[in-house]
Amino acid sequence: GTGNYAKSLIIVDPDAVIPTDKFIYYIEYGGAAPAIKKVSLNLGSTPELVVSIAGKGGVGLAVDTVNGKIYYTDFEDDSTPNGKVWRMNLDGTNFETIVSGITDPYSIAVNVAAGKIYWADDDGNISRANLDGSGLERQFISVSGGGIRAIAFNSKTNKIYFYDVSNDELLVANADGTGQEVLIAGIYGYGIFVDEVNSKLYFQDSYEDALMQSNLDGTGMVKIADATDRAYGIGIDY
Repeated sequence: GTGNYAKSLIIVDPDAVIPTDKFIYYIEYGGAAPAIKKVSLNLGSTPELVVSIAGKGGVGLAVDTVNGKIYYTDFEDDSTPNGKVWRMNLDGTNFETIVSGITDPYSIAVNVAAGKIYWADDDGNISRANLDGSGLERQFISVSGGGIRAIAFNSKTNKIYFYDVSNDELLVANADGTGQEVLIAGIYGYGIFVDEVNSKLYFQDSYEDALMQSNLDGTGMVKIADATDRAYGIGIDY
């Protein structure tokens, strides 16, 4: 008797960058060569330059993987409203200003479904615009005497979460700006992350030198890690 046999073999190049690679994009702020960089979550990976931000200053970054864009907030000169929102492709090309004339923009968030970006500023405002910077709505949300540092968007509940460091509060509002309320009072921080999978909030509290977790309504707040310095960005690898 005779027979035919087949077996599939997969040959892996350990140096290949494959489409399933997961990356963290981050800002290397200050120093000799300030830049936006990315690093693969594969063990032993080397950070890669996305684009130089020499001559710029800012800590706000949002990545829109659906449309292949990075958004970066640049407060440039903190004594005048010269701040900008920049947009670029994921590889750093087509680096362009889409909004200008902002006083100290900090964190930025993307609402892909509605085609909107939201950013926080030091005057206590959240502003929004279309993904290309058109349709600008300044002071879309405003907090009296506020200084907003962090912002996060929940696509499942259509809510915006934001951190006011002047009044020491974490607040929430609907994506249309209505329903603004204080979730947690007496905390101070620069970073928020919405865990849409597990319906949790993560945020840094400088008063406790900690990374905190709570339910989306602000209840059940617990410390989960020490964080003795400011955390400008938080993310989860599920």
